[in-house]
Amino acid sequence: MIFVIFIVMIFASCASSTEPPIGVYVHVPFCACPCAYCAFYKAIPGRTIIESYLQALKSEWALRYRGEPIETIFFGGGTPSILSAKQLEAIRRIFPDELPFLKEWTIECSPGTVTRDRLAAMRNMGVTRISMGVETFDEKFLKILNRRQTLRQVLEAYELARGFSFDVNLDLMFALPGQRLYHWKADLQRAIDLAPGHLSTYCLTLEGDSQFAKNYRNKMLPAESGGEKFHRLASELLRAAGYEHYEVSNFAQQGKRCLHNVRTWQMNDWLGIGPSAASQYGSRRFRNVSDLTRWMTGIRAGSPDEEDICAVDAKLLAQDKIIFGLRMREGIYPPESMDMISQHACVQLFEKWCESGYMKCKDGIYHPTERGLLLADALAKKFLLLNGN
Repeated sequence: MIFVIFIVMIFASCASSTEPPIGVYVHVPFCACPCAYCAFYKAIPGRTIIESYLQALKSEWALRYRGEPIETIFFGGGTPSILSAKQLEAIRRIFPDELPFLKEWTIECSPGTVTRDRLAAMRNMGVTRISMGVETFDEKFLKILNRRQTLRQVLEAYELARGFSFDVNLDLMFALPGQRLYHWKADLQRAIDLAPGHLSTYCLTLEGDSQFAKNYRNKMLPAESGGEKFHRLASELLRAAGYEHYEVSNFAQQGKRCLHNVRTWQMNDWLGIGPSAASQYGSRRFRNVSDLTRWMTGIRAGSPDEEDICAVDAKLLAQDKIIFGLRMREGIYPPESMDMISQHACVQLFEKWCESGYMKCKDGIYHPTERGLLLADALAKKFLLLNGN
């Protein structure tokens, strides 16, 4: 009897491992002090509302998850690190006890919320990677961004995370109101001196009609000029320091790429849970409603409140692989576009970009150059025009 059970277990394990793995994204919307520039969905935390949120997360997972192997997990926000160690452990219990296919588990952290207890809980959960929202090391610009953290807190949080042997990513932001290239160079050099495994660099954009946008719109550098100079400086300094510029906004030491983001950019499936979380899962794309109360109401009723719903077919996947391929050094293989436009037309466009210095071709794969990465959005628009979009 024991032998029979053992054989059944082996076959069950083999069957599950043949299913395509997925990524999992958990949106934690809570922020004690929301940043004025941030456009992500967020909510003010409170003990009762957080407990209700945790219960709804558990219910949504039970409603949606179909048992696929989980390859990556990413907790974004909001501020996931605002949750207590006990609350973080409650989210861990949502997932299967064993995660044999897991390669990476990332949690976004704000430096001011990083504590030993939280980091210990994250380590015990199986978290491997911390993404820390530094934005800038200059306290003058931190105040402009309404970031409730000091330089000392940033450095202490970083050392704590490294002390727990996490891989660490630092987020930095450029083109801030009043920021000049020498300010940005100082931020980059400080980051290089800390030597994190991964760095993400983002251009500040003003979202909607917020008070922050009204206050600073006339003080921002034009994206088409100033923003490109900041981006180019980041690429030059970080590559000289040994970082691979593997995606427009992302730089990594050898073996330290963000696997969750890479699998998403490559159009592999991911399941998002929590309010406003997006998914590409079960041949659909959809987004949970960006409202905590409505999201919880729908989950409790067993009928999730979704928006931006569309079917995912081979044509859409091929198109998006090319668009995101323009942002990544891995390159693009034109036959993936066959369902959209002729291979000949696609190759003609890519060859034209090679002549202009935006791409290089090797073994039939077209790789964006540094210049091409900096112009990825503009190239994507031209590709969509070729495809009639």
